[in-house]
Amino acid sequence: MKSLPVTILILFTLASCNSGNKPTSETNKTNSSDTVMTVMDITDNAGLDKSLFDTAGLYLAPIKVLKSTLVKKEYSNYKNISLTYKNVTSKNILGIRFRWYGLTVFDKPADMGSGLLAGYGSGMDDEKLKAGKTVTNQWGITSGDAKKIVLAWPFEVVFEDGTKWALK
Repeated sequence: MKSLPVTILILFTLASCNSGNKPTSETNKTNSSDTVMTVMDITDNAGLDKSLFDTAGLYLAPIKVLKSTLVKKEYSNYKNISLTYKNVTSKNILGIRFRWYGLTVFDKPADMGSGLLAGYGSGMDDEKLKAGKTVTNQWGITSGDAKKIVLAWPFEVVFEDGTKWALK
């Protein structure tokens, strides 16, 4: 299994080599897009999952964030964050801690409610979430500059039976 990423890297390198000297940038653009498609085809045909490239182990999370949006507050230009997430396990969950990362219109880290680290924010839900259920919740981050959420993820989950899951 360890040789699979090396094999993909070798195939990518071989596919990206130009066989002739073609000076036009249009030809180079075509070659680079062909290379990307070739690598994508190789990974798809080899049965590789996106989880192979998730080095943090988020694909193993008992909670899947299905949707993350910024919600404009009434009578204000400030925004809150709304997450829709699902318990994908067969166990009931008592608590979830989330983190998120957002950007401004200029692709700079936005104020996402943490006050400590630009671009990052966090929140928790301590309402019981039954197995297989989906819920939408909102956190008041009062961001004045957030334009988009890049990623929202769970980093700690406590189950009803007392066990815990935490992102490495």
